[in-house]
Amino acid sequence: MIKLLAVVVFLIIYGSLYPWHFETRYIGVNPLWILLHSRYWLFNRGYIRDLFVNVTLYVPLGLSAYLAFRRFTNSIFSIGAPVLLGFVLSCTVEMIQLYVPSRTCSLADVIPNVVGSAIGVMVALIYRETLESLTRRYQVERIPDSGALALLLFWITYLLFPFFPVISRYVLEQKAAILAVSPKFSFVRFASATVCWFGAGRWLAAIGVRSVWTWLAALLLIIPGQLFIVGRQPVPSDLLGAVVGCVCFALSDRPRYAGGITAAGFLFLLVLHGLAPFRMRLEPNVFGWIPFAATLETEWQFGAFVLVEKLFYYWAAIWAIRSAGIRLRTATLIVVGTLAAIEVAQIYLPGRTPEVTDPILALIIGVALHLLDGRPQGVETVRTQVASSLNSE
Repeated sequence: MIKLLAVVVFLIIYGSLYPWHFETRYIGVNPLWILLHSRYWLFNRGYIRDLFVNVTLYVPLGLSAYLAFRRFTNSIFSIGAPVLLGFVLSCTVEMIQLYVPSRTCSLADVIPNVVGSAIGVMVALIYRETLESLTRRYQVERIPDSGALALLLFWITYLLFPFFPVISRYVLEQKAAILAVSPKFSFVRFASATVCWFGAGRWLAAIGVRSVWTWLAALLLIIPGQLFIVGRQPVPSDLLGAVVGCVCFALSDRPRYAGGITAAGFLFLLVLHGLAPFRMRLEPNVFGWIPFAATLETEWQFGAFVLVEKLFYYWAAIWAIRSAGIRLRTATLIVVGTLAAIEVAQIYLPGRTPEVTDPILALIIGVALHLLDGRPQGVETVRTQVASSLNSE
């Protein structure tokens, strides 16, 4: 529960300070004094919308904080501490927003945040036994392939990035119109969705999910759900590719070939993303020898999105090759070599920035996976191996 509480606090801070553009201001007085004297009570449609958002945003905070604090302290503290945490966090965020150009500091936002925290505590009190039973069940169950679970969660994170909702009805209508009437077919996005949803079926099967089709159908809702996320624009090619990927997974009745198909699919995506639209030019591009230089020089949100996208595809390719029966070291070298060849080809591709970042990033992922696989074995595992070896003798 402590981890869940930390995630909730992070998401609140992230959403409250988005898009993380700060400016230096001379305010002249204590920020707390400004907060206590800044009350904007404009009861219009926008205020009612913000009121609902503020209350809803802090309900998970009160719920997770109560479950976290209840294990260590008495009942009175576990009820009051989440509300106090919501109050302190809300006040802190409001005062920081004094330095965010697009935000305002208002005591009117603190009150619904505290109310949301209190509602979360009440929900936790009412459904305490159910929530704790689910928590115990989650802790007891073992995941057959934790790597597949981590990759699945990271893929969902990539699809939902940057996690900030669209709050403008006009923008939402424009995005919905593009999704409904966009006639342009994108083969890159179609192929990406096909391979990723086929891979999602394999990840779900690898972690022991029984009703894979139910989960795949739920994941399909992410595509229209991207309409409500800032900076994400789904197109018909995404939805068509996702449906085709699900159908291909259902038709793959021979699991022993599914690993090779998935590996070939993700390697094909690396080449497709790196070389599309396959036009060459005689004048070469400048090769960048400083790792992550292009990412650090771009605007943070675009750079973070590109980095998350690369991490997912390189990690998925290594996992897919390894699931086909190839050793992790060899799988890593295959992906690193493929990316190195792509970077060399990008020297003569217009609009590309060839650099050493991608092969190094894949190498880092492979090394990290190797370190995770190379953790020391438990005492019971060692005893079991020793006993089996003695019995064999």
